[in-house]
Amino acid sequence: MAGEEQQGTTARQPKAAERTEGEHAGQERAAQGRPTEAPTPGQRTASVADRPVDDGDGDVADARSGAAEGGASGDGGSAGTAGGAGAGGAGAGGAGAGGAGARGAGAASAKPRRGNRSISGLILSLLVIGAAAAVMYLFIPHNDKATPVKRVDYRVELITARRAAPYPVAAPVGLPKAWKPTSVTYQQDKGAAWHIGFLDPQGQYVAIEQSTAPAKGYVTSVSQNATNTGRTQRVGGEEWQRWKGGHYDALVRRTGKATTVVTGTAPYADLAKMAAALHFEQTKS
Repeated sequence: MAGEEQQGTTARQPKAAERTEGEHAGQERAAQGRPTEAPTPGQRTASVADRPVDDGDGDVADARSGAAEGGASGDGGSAGTAGGAGAGGAGAGGAGAGGAGARGAGAASAKPRRGNRSISGLILSLLVIGAAAAVMYLFIPHNDKATPVKRVDYRVELITARRAAPYPVAAPVGLPKAWKPTSVTYQQDKGAAWHIGFLDPQGQYVAIEQSTAPAKGYVTSVSQNATNTGRTQRVGGEEWQRWKGGHYDALVRRTGKATTVVTGTAPYADLAKMAAALHFEQTKS
C-alpha cells in the first residue's frame, strides 16, 4: 500500500511540472496582452483520461490543475479586456482631438469675422464724425473772407522818406477807406527805394514803388517780371506805360530822378485809380 502511494506520487510529479510550465506560458501571454490559448475540449478530456485514478489525492491534483488552467484563461481574458479598453480609450482620445480641432477651426474662422466687424464699425464712426463736422460748418457763423492782414499807419515813414529821398515821394490822397494799407518801407541804401502796399476793395494787391535805380531792371524786379507792352494809358493828365506780366501788371512813369511804378494783381482799372490819387512831394530840410 505504501509502495502504491509512492508510485502515485511519482506519477503525479511530471503532471505538476507540466502545469507549472503551462501557467508560466499563460502569464507571459497575459503580460504581452495576447489571449491565452485554451485547450480544446478533446485535449482536456485526454489529459484527464491519461491521469491515473487514485483515491482522493488524484482528485485534489486534478482540481488544482483545473484551477490553474482556469486562472490562466482568466488572466488571458483580463488581458484581452484591458487591451480592448485601452484601444477604446485611444479611439475616444482621437475623437476628442478631432473635436478640439473642429473647435479651433471654428474659432479661427470667427476671428476674421470679428475683425471685419471692427473695420466696418470704424468706417461708420468716421462717416458719422464727418457728417457732424459738415453740419457744424454749415450752421455755425463764420467769415470766409476774413484776412489776418492788419492795416498799417504809414504817415511817419512818409514824412521821413520825403525828407530823405532825392526825389518827390508819392502817396495817395483821398482814397476811400476800403483801400487798406498793409506795408510800408523806405531804404536809402537801395536806390532810395520807397514802397507802400495796399489791398483794394476787392482784396487785390496794389503797390506804389519808387527808386533812383536803373529803370528797366527796377521795373522788371518790382513787377514780378512784367514786360513793356509798348502802349500807354493817360491817367490824371499824365502818360503811363503799360507793362503786363504773368502775375503782376504795372503802370510806369519817369518822374525827375526816380521811376514811379504802380503795380500788383489788381486790374488796370484799379491801378489807374491808385495812379490818379498819387500826390508827389519832397520836403526841403
